[in-house]
Amino acid sequence: MSEDLSKPEAQKAPAELIDRDKDSSTEILHTAVEQQTKDLAEYNRAFLELKNNENNLFIKELIEMDDQSPDSIRRMRQGGVTAEENETDPNMKHVKLASAFLDMEKHKDQLSYSVNFKGNKTAENYVGAADVLPANVETIMVVNSKGDVVSDRAVRGINKSRRIGYYDAKTGEYVPVHTGYRIVVLESRTNIAAEPVMARRIMMENITLFNDKENINIDREDKHKGINQLTTQPETNEQSEHAQEYQSETTEVQREVLDNKKLRAKGYKPLEKAHPKLTREAVRCLKKGGPIGTTHYMTINGKKYAFHREWHKHPPSDRRPDGSMLPPALYRKHHGISVYEAV
Repeated sequence: MSEDLSKPEAQKAPAELIDRDKDSSTEILHTAVEQQTKDLAEYNRAFLELKNNENNLFIKELIEMDDQSPDSIRRMRQGGVTAEENETDPNMKHVKLASAFLDMEKHKDQLSYSVNFKGNKTAENYVGAADVLPANVETIMVVNSKGDVVSDRAVRGINKSRRIGYYDAKTGEYVPVHTGYRIVVLESRTNIAAEPVMARRIMMENITLFNDKENINIDREDKHKGINQLTTQPETNEQSEHAQEYQSETTEVQREVLDNKKLRAKGYKPLEKAHPKLTREAVRCLKKGGPIGTTHYMTINGKKYAFHREWHKHPPSDRRPDGSMLPPALYRKHHGISVYEAV
């Protein structure tokens, strides 16, 4: 997960490098359906593929969960995945639920989905749009089975009663979906986990869904106001406590400034593949600032890592997952974080 920085400027930077330039935000909301289709291409491909798979075992699991008990509600909202599986692929829970309950449709040149809970009462009462849609769907419009607009603009977030959902931009109320409803995508983000908005959102949704087992929100249609918009407002004290619990297996033990060669001499080698938790820590280290060579040493799940601030420069051939160009500043020399693991 690092380039060879023994040369003045490396000619190629691996796609896994966590970097960001203060003048080049990639956190852009997309309203054009063409870009939204690119943003959701992998999600759509995955859920449609699973939907058409005759051996989709999740359908049977959903039948077993249909008893409206708190445990079944939690398990259903988790898409039947474990916390460990979710760490590896945060989208899988949405993919599995979408494969069971969503159909893609084109409506007036808009990217939209129709909802059908197929008689599953637990899903009908307790599964919402944010459970079936991936985290990079920022805002939606919801239309009921009669064609009436339930919310012309609902924003993804988590409210004070710990419900991940879409909340009406005007009233702050939770916007439910039911069989026969249509969900229209209004704004989406490029699904790059290294972006601060996406990294923070995925982390907080994971905390709420997998680390809050005793306090799952089981309101049928959550009308509580006081939404905590994760993209703009600070987290509540309650959420902060859960975040600390979630990060309890991550310990920053030391910080120093040293060059690349000395870091290798201390027994660290470039990381070959990052998982979401490492990506989130790399984003935090980058935001903390510091001169080139600043290194944060951490122990994560019992393994030692070094997050090293280095010069990065992407070659012209590097692209986002959807094939579009990176921000211009990333093709120039800039600060980035490379992750090393202890040998």
